[in-house]
Amino acid sequence: MSVGLLLTFVDNFGIARPIAHSSTPHQTFAILIGMVTLPFSVGATLTGFVFTMMEER
Repeated sequence: MSVGLLLTFVDNFGIARPIAHSSTPHQTFAILIGMVTLPFSVGATLTGFVFTMMEER
């Protein structure tokens, strides 16, 4: 959901123009999306690990 929300507001924050005028806009946008989704994926993984460890006790 956060990636969809970011894509909705990316033009309102003024991020679209610097990405479009960069030398590699696709790579820049992929890095931006990676930086947004990585904390959520790491958090979900760690939460799953904690829940698994708590079940074993």
